[in-house]
Amino acid sequence: MERNLRTVAFAVVFVSIVSISYLGLQNRLYPKVFPTVYYEEIDQGFYCGISTRCEYVIDNNVSWRSLWTDIHNISSETPQLPPVDFDQETVIAVFIGGFPTGGYSVEIKRIESTVLGFTIHIEETHPGEGCGLTMAFTQPYHIVKANLTNSQNVNFVYNIVTNDC
Repeated sequence: MERNLRTVAFAVVFVSIVSISYLGLQNRLYPKVFPTVYYEEIDQGFYCGISTRCEYVIDNNVSWRSLWTDIHNISSETPQLPPVDFDQETVIAVFIGGFPTGGYSVEIKRIESTVLGFTIHIEETHPGEGCGLTMAFTQPYHIVKANLTNSQNVNFVYNIVTNDC
């Protein structure tokens, strides 16, 4: 009887170790891919009234109207505020700062839902050596709206790409 208990105990421990090792190996070989969240572009451009590097997660109309005004404060006329249903949508806005030339851009490429919230994947493009550039100050930005259920936990991940001309 004691020998059967030892055999069973050994089998349980052995199977547990093999299972945990297998799961760990599977996770390393095939990392979990989190679901992508659908988003819709609101605006993207190279010139705006915000010349600092910053990100916004906006979940109310007052903040949205204020940001829209700040973006267009360099224009003679502010375009009409794009509609956002803040009961179901959140605005994500990314600004990469001011530059003395053209050749810079930013684009929100993907939004993932994660265990801890949301990850916004951003591609920031810089001009490479020898690129022909406009000699104008630029302030690249990208704004989208998405169905984010919890806008409190948002992580921004940047991928900087140099454009080879």
